[in-house]
Amino acid sequence: MAFSRIIIQVILVTSLVGDTSVEGVANTSIDCMNGGYPGQSTTLTCTVTGTIATGIYWIRPDVHVPQVVRCNTVNTICRSDVSGYSAVINSPTQITLTIQSFNPAVDDGEWICRDGPIGSQSTCNITLLIGPDNITFNPSPPAEVRERSNVTINCTADCVPPCSYFWTWAKENISSTSLLAMENIGKKQAGEYMCTVTNTITLISRNKAFRLSVLRNPERMSALSSGAITGIVIGVVLAIAIPTVWILYKRIIQKKAKDVQNESND
Repeated sequence: MAFSRIIIQVILVTSLVGDTSVEGVANTSIDCMNGGYPGQSTTLTCTVTGTIATGIYWIRPDVHVPQVVRCNTVNTICRSDVSGYSAVINSPTQITLTIQSFNPAVDDGEWICRDGPIGSQSTCNITLLIGPDNITFNPSPPAEVRERSNVTINCTADCVPPCSYFWTWAKENISSTSLLAMENIGKKQAGEYMCTVTNTITLISRNKAFRLSVLRNPERMSALSSGAITGIVIGVVLAIAIPTVWILYKRIIQKKAKDVQNESND
């Protein structure tokens, strides 16, 4: 009878020691930080409160191989179950997971941090960061315009989250939005106009430019031509008139002098 009681106690102790599915009692809070950009590293943090029963497990969205990292019960060592993922224990209550190269196929979506494989868990969603890609101008910029014309160009790009925009001309910032609006354009405003687009999270920037020529206004050209013609006409008239008047003047003087000499002789 005593022997049977000993056997039952041994069996109970063995079953408790061998059970790795004991539900954890620690609470977790996960933060997906700034999101993930394809091919770049990104980080997540997990804050732990309470006593860890089994160890902190990191679970990714990929349903085929979800578990990527697990840490020990005393939260001193973490082991990677999948290559490309690593965890650093910042303190007894905080762990940082690094995705070395973000892959949208398996990393985009809901992430889980929990105590043990079936413990209390917290979740967050990693947002796929995009762009700036496919920068376009709408409408397509003109290669040349007349003086006093108006030009409006909108710069757009594929961005998640929405990107920031600014326009430059002659190395000068002329607009801090995606819209470039110019009115009553003059000859001095010719040159290269560049739109720069920046992802506000990754700080990746790309740009696109167009060159604008400004032609003289036809009305102004006509007015200048009329003035030029008038000047030429006046110049020609003066060029002809002055010598003619001088010749006539000399003839009059010569005639008077001759008349005076004839009177003296008489």
